[in-house]
Amino acid sequence: MRAIIARESCIQQIKELDRAFEEDEGVSQELIDESVTVLHSLRMLSLHAVKCIIEWRRQLVLSYLVSSSTNGSSLNNERNSINKFKNIPFIWEGENYLLKMKGDTSFLVQS
Repeated sequence: MRAIIARESCIQQIKELDRAFEEDEGVSQELIDESVTVLHSLRMLSLHAVKCIIEWRRQLVLSYLVSSSTNGSSLNNERNSINKFKNIPFIWEGENYLLKMKGDTSFLVQS
């Protein structure tokens, strides 16, 4: 959750910078440098968010395996269940966050 909150905050910073670019007739080097830094931060935060979602899914699998081993389920059932966890979406504000990430910075094309 913290990774996603940090990434969302970074996107808000980028939107504010975008507005500053639109309002500023003579774009300063300082504004450009800040934009580069924030865009790099977004890249790193995006990678971190994806890694955290992958880890969340791994924890679901481990939790399931622990609970199913006490129930005596078969290895074949465990493999099928693990494959199901690979497709579980991480929902953030009613939307699959990994899919949201694909387009949530598309405004930059026109920036």
